[in-house]
Amino acid sequence: MGPTANPTNPGLRKSIKSAVERLSDLEAKFDGFEKDVIPRVIAGVNGGFSSMDAQLTALMETVNALAQCVGEESVASRITENRIKRAESVAKAQEASIAEALKAGRLKVAEAIGEKSTIIGKEYTKEGELKPPGRVQMDFSMVRSEFRDKLKGMKVGESIETPEGGRVDLTEVYDLQDLPPQAAAPSPEAGQQPQESEASQEVTDAAATPETTPEATPEPEPAEAQG
Repeated sequence: MGPTANPTNPGLRKSIKSAVERLSDLEAKFDGFEKDVIPRVIAGVNGGFSSMDAQLTALMETVNALAQCVGEESVASRITENRIKRAESVAKAQEASIAEALKAGRLKVAEAIGEKSTIIGKEYTKEGELKPPGRVQMDFSMVRSEFRDKLKGMKVGESIETPEGGRVDLTEVYDLQDLPPQAAAPSPEAGQQPQESEASQEVTDAAATPETTPEATPEPEPAEAQG
């Protein structure tokens, strides 16, 4: 019979003591980790943020000094120009992407905005000025929920008001197409397979055709001697 769960069993008492000692050891290590390691990690993170704040402050001071030397209006004008250039670059890339998708059949012209629509328009300020780059593109799924109900069903030529008091005139609407999966192109090995099978069939047919041997060929009977 095996050992019973008797508290007086020396082996069992030893096992219990060993488990308790291990738990105590783990608890002591965790206490040391909590008291020593965690504070050092927090101090390191705080130090990193402090360093970043100092670097950002120094950078802002340098930028402000340069703006004062060159002229704040010139700096602001240059920043606006750079932003417009970046926006124009993004708009051109989006326009090229739409043209490519139409050519590939992934998009089709839609009559009204739906769940799978890509919306293109022109955004105007509340003063009626066209906002650069003169083109805005968005997917219906990315539109904020409070505007989806307003946009859904709208058609090209209609407008929607923006939160800033301006408007967006809809100029193009496209729907995403669900294309069927393309059949896999035959591999070169597959294209050569019929020729290999044909050759194999010829060999098989030749092997199956019985050969004509001299013994199998009947000899002509000798003609009777004429007297």
